[in-house]
Amino acid sequence: MTVGPKSNLRRQSGLARGLSVSGLALMLVISPVAGATAQTTSAIRGVDGGVQSDAIGSTPQVSAEVQARMNTVATVDRLGQGQRHVRASLRDLQVRQSVRLRGVDGEVGIPFGGRADEILKSGRLVLDFGYSPAMLPDLSSLTVLINDEVVRSVPLPKAGADRTRIEVPIDPSLIVPGDNRLNLRLIGHYTRDCEDPLHSTLWANVSNVRSYLDLNFQKVGGAPNLQTYPAPFYDAHDIAPLRLPFVFGGEPSNGDLEAAAAMASAFGAMASYRGFSFPASVGSLPDGDSIAFMTPDHMLPELARTITGPSAAIVRHPRDPYSTVLLIMGRDATELKQAAAGLAYAQGSLNGDYVDLSGGAAPAYGPNSAPRWLTIDRPVRLGDLAETKNLTGMGLQPGRLAATFRLAPDLFFWPAEGAKLNAIYNYPRGEWMDRERSRLDVTVNGQYVRSLPLQTRGFGFWGKEPGVTSHRSTATATLPAYTLFGKNELGFTYDLQVSDPGECVGQLPKNVMSSIDPGSTLDFSGAHHATRMPNLALFTGGGFPFTRTPDLGETAVLMGANPSAGEIEAFLNLMGQFGDSTGAAATRVAVMRTLQPSRMADKDILVVGSADLARNDQLFEDAPVGFRNERVEVARLAPLERFFGWFAPERRDNPEDIETAVGPANGFEGLTSFPSPYSKDRHVVAVLSSQPDALPQLTSLLPTADAKAQIRGDLVVRSGTEFKAYQVRSTHWRGELPWWLGISYWFAQRPFMLALAAILAAVLIGFPLYYSLKAHGRRRLAGSDHE
Repeated sequence: MTVGPKSNLRRQSGLARGLSVSGLALMLVISPVAGATAQTTSAIRGVDGGVQSDAIGSTPQVSAEVQARMNTVATVDRLGQGQRHVRASLRDLQVRQSVRLRGVDGEVGIPFGGRADEILKSGRLVLDFGYSPAMLPDLSSLTVLINDEVVRSVPLPKAGADRTRIEVPIDPSLIVPGDNRLNLRLIGHYTRDCEDPLHSTLWANVSNVRSYLDLNFQKVGGAPNLQTYPAPFYDAHDIAPLRLPFVFGGEPSNGDLEAAAAMASAFGAMASYRGFSFPASVGSLPDGDSIAFMTPDHMLPELARTITGPSAAIVRHPRDPYSTVLLIMGRDATELKQAAAGLAYAQGSLNGDYVDLSGGAAPAYGPNSAPRWLTIDRPVRLGDLAETKNLTGMGLQPGRLAATFRLAPDLFFWPAEGAKLNAIYNYPRGEWMDRERSRLDVTVNGQYVRSLPLQTRGFGFWGKEPGVTSHRSTATATLPAYTLFGKNELGFTYDLQVSDPGECVGQLPKNVMSSIDPGSTLDFSGAHHATRMPNLALFTGGGFPFTRTPDLGETAVLMGANPSAGEIEAFLNLMGQFGDSTGAAATRVAVMRTLQPSRMADKDILVVGSADLARNDQLFEDAPVGFRNERVEVARLAPLERFFGWFAPERRDNPEDIETAVGPANGFEGLTSFPSPYSKDRHVVAVLSSQPDALPQLTSLLPTADAKAQIRGDLVVRSGTEFKAYQVRSTHWRGELPWWLGISYWFAQRPFMLALAAILAAVLIGFPLYYSLKAHGRRRLAGSDHE
């Protein structure tokens, strides 16, 4: 049969149909993932600086305000005879930025506490501030109040407007045990005639760093009694960080350290943002309050007593009548751990100076069940996260209303952009307020999220009832995943703008109240527990992977054969940080001095101690760094690993550059993380220093905002107060993701591979269809010729 022009046209049409089918197949393959790819940049980061892979190559960015806040740095000097001197800046009292006073009657209240077992002997307030030179000196002043009592009214002459430093003596009778409040009130006027009460010239700024309280306390004696436990070892109203020595009668055994871990994590959970440290003392009793761990084999002579079982006692310090010692006792390591676990959960149920803890038991925890971590299976009310007073503000400038919360560090939000906030908020109404310019700003950890409008009309009961002076509105906002960390603060700031009626016209309202309804909710239900490991940002942000099980039941701690006091303190500091993250005591942690592969097989491994521990080739075989003689050697990638690295989403640092930055082995101080050689789903985190006595300082820096902003990857080296982070080896998934979500995310992170896969799929689908259509066309032509 001769093929003429007609059959040739049909052949071309068949090819066109084949290409069209290929193009359709290409579109079908690309479409589901392309939209997800577009969302990747904004949504794939998770808790604590990027749980997801893109954060491996980037440093989490937080605002200067958030970086400047928290870790308490109040200084404490113990003067003997139960006396101590405390200096606490306003920042130590959680005033996170300079105090800004505005208007004719601007005021701020700053809460602070006083211990129940101390009285104030003397004190002073040092204020460092500046103010508007346009205010009239004879009509303007800054008034200092303590517990609503006027302490001093400071005139504001023009000569001191740029900067003034004053000292205000404090009457000791004004400060009481428990809650206290310091108020700063600006009385400002810029004219003797009618004035705008919110004029721009009415202001004063008080430094939160250079302003401080100087207080001298005297401890009040009393019979030791466990009824006040955890006081006197910890008092929630103490403005100073917790410093609580842990004492061992002899070289501590593994059981001694495990018992100490339970107590350190419990006190770390209590002290939390105030800061804490647990100096270790072996064989001697330090001055001041302390906790001693005793078995018949390890007993301090001055505290010797008969031990009959797991128990605790509180006794007077043998050399200091103003200090007490908490004794944790057991006839062996098992009973000692039972006593510590029982006491960790026994607050409010004790009495007398001795308690039998043979019946004490600690609660059991499963994975991702930390009491302080928000659930991801249902919405959570803000009223469950913050007291009503923290969600309510007074005045035209009510300040930031806040709710703090913690999250599991391994949350994965993609393809969702983050958590959902359903806000219900109440605010004043009246002709005096400009609703078009007024707004409610929402922030997370100091980062702006959204401005919610203050509607012209409210709804519901408050919006319709005559005489009611408040509106209630609702709005939703997405808290981006990249703004969320292990520890978070959700902030609300009302910006109430006043209509400009002109001078001598109108009157501003008094007792203006704004609030966030406790029924507002946070919803994390779109998140999964999955992350790429190793990532040291998760360790510093929330103790992950160890805190995945809050009681550390899946954690093994490896220490040196004879750890120094500094190594023990570093270990206890980390246990305190884990407790602070989870709100649970580490009652099931396993401490080891040698490698025990059978016990380590189902556990994550925490290594704490000298850098010499990294010379263990069996454990550190896959570590990013190794110690060879006096050199630190950075791992090189195998050829196959280097090839697949081209397709990996994370950026890896050059080994030669890292070795230059790290320096010699005898100067190493830092952290490293890598997969466990005993289980593919477990990891090792090593906190090491060639100078073990420097480990307490290293661990104390880890919770700070600056450290959290710098630490990432699988290798971190400390240089002074700064940390340099590197990614040496590849990362892999840990956790559980639906298979379809894992595939989609893999392609979304690799657009080039997505394009190749789409082309391949188009070819595999399109060309068989083309040849099928071609064969069908031939059959039709053959049938036509036969006719």
